[in-house]
Amino acid sequence: MSQPLYKGGVIGIGLWGTIDTTEPWIEACKKIRPDFELDGDFFDKAAWRTCEELGHGLKAAGFKNVKSQSRKFEIDYGDADGFLTHFWSNWESWC
Repeated sequence: MSQPLYKGGVIGIGLWGTIDTTEPWIEACKKIRPDFELDGDFFDKAAWRTCEELGHGLKAAGFKNVKSQSRKFEIDYGDADGFLTHFWSNWESWC
């Protein structure tokens, strides 16, 4: 954040949670670079993935009245080509 929240303000944070992109990600990367190998540190082990981790982190940072909820979203890209098409068409939202 570049500015503090106003008193009573609301912040929205989206978490990846548990995701299963390993196989489509590897297949898509190999289409771009055939010698691609997935590094064991692909996912940041320190990242917040659950409501509990988010709440703990925000409270440790000084946030009060932290409330969170979990929702499940599924996206079917069809195959690695579909994943690449989506990725390259929406790359700004991945960064």
